[in-house]
Amino acid sequence: CAFFGFGGTAITVTPNATNVTIRDCWMRDCRRVLHADNLHHLTFHGNQTRSRDGGVVQSEHLYIGRHCREVRIVNNHLAYGQAEAIILDGTAQHVIANNTIEGFTVGIRVRDCRDLTLSANYLHTPTGVLIEGDSRGVVVSGNLFTNNSERALCIRDCHGSGGHVISGNVIRQSVYNDGQGGIDLGEAVDCVVQGNVLEDIDRGPALDGNPGAATANCVGDNAERARRGLAGPAPRCAPDNPFQPLHAWLKAQPATTRRVTLTWWEWRRMVGGELPAAAETDRGWWHNDPTTPQAQAWLSAGWVVVMAHCIEGRAVFARRA
Repeated sequence: CAFFGFGGTAITVTPNATNVTIRDCWMRDCRRVLHADNLHHLTFHGNQTRSRDGGVVQSEHLYIGRHCREVRIVNNHLAYGQAEAIILDGTAQHVIANNTIEGFTVGIRVRDCRDLTLSANYLHTPTGVLIEGDSRGVVVSGNLFTNNSERALCIRDCHGSGGHVISGNVIRQSVYNDGQGGIDLGEAVDCVVQGNVLEDIDRGPALDGNPGAATANCVGDNAERARRGLAGPAPRCAPDNPFQPLHAWLKAQPATTRRVTLTWWEWRRMVGGELPAAAETDRGWWHNDPTTPQAQAWLSAGWVVVMAHCIEGRAVFARRA
């Protein structure tokens, strides 16, 4: 099925329903995609939702209301709304897995829920997962959180509840430079935070709150790692350096900018020509080696290369100091 431009809700599942499957639908520019209340056994599978420029101002895409049980939201692509992607409100015994969720204010909002599994989702939203109220026994495992400018996972107003397991997640700032927050457990109790990778966290602490057991988490900073690899003063960028345009572009970045991404097409526009062939194919070309003319251009401007992805054509720079 295809749903386009609904000013209300594309699909409403009425109370006392059971054994409902919604799958392989294309839902674009609907104020709400799904509203479900008081039902058992719902599967929402393989659907695509998104907004469009100049279209309907959207509320949450999926709302699973109170008294719902055993809901599976799996293998969907939820994209570009103006509110939450998924709200779980007073519900229990759900699996939210293998979804791509991007471009919302909140990826998954959990309110007064119990016994949930949120697993193997891709969450590119300012707040990835928000857990509120008397929520207990939420497993957040194996997800990829990226560019969550507020928090990857945040717990608020928990009223002494908790018992959550947060394990095996990758939380990292990627190439978009929106900023990356970590895990904030608030006042939640008896939580296990284990085996997570937290990389390039620059919005508050990597792990905050009151974890009952926090073990084997890896907290890293790629920019600091790149800085540690340098010794001595910054090299000089000679006037005849072929990468003077890159040097000038980096020097012109506002002082408040700590991290910036250069795409290959921006480079071409900057210099009016192509990159060297090695820059587009060889990760080693982007090493912070002060003996090479390209590194002299960015190091002398006060920047280091944090990462370069040749396949997608992006290099990420961070301030050297």
